Amino acid sequence: MSSFVCFVQVAFYEEERDIMAHAASPWLTTLQYAFQDMHNLYLVMEFHPGGDLLALLDRFDGCLEEDMAR
Repeated sequence: MSSFVCFVQVAFYEEERDIMAHAASPWLTTLQYAFQDMHNLYLVMEFHPGGDLLALLDRFDGCLEEDMAR
């Protein structure tokens, strides 16, 4: 893996961590704790059953039918 790809991934997760840590919206998952070791970043968040919207959109090529979106 190139160092640029690694940098982009780290920046993405740092941004996600910062948003969850500081946001006060009922629409965003709250970050409880964040910690890391030499190989991993751990984000401890609220549990929301059903998975995340991004994974669902990935399974349906980025577009949901109207009935499914309800």
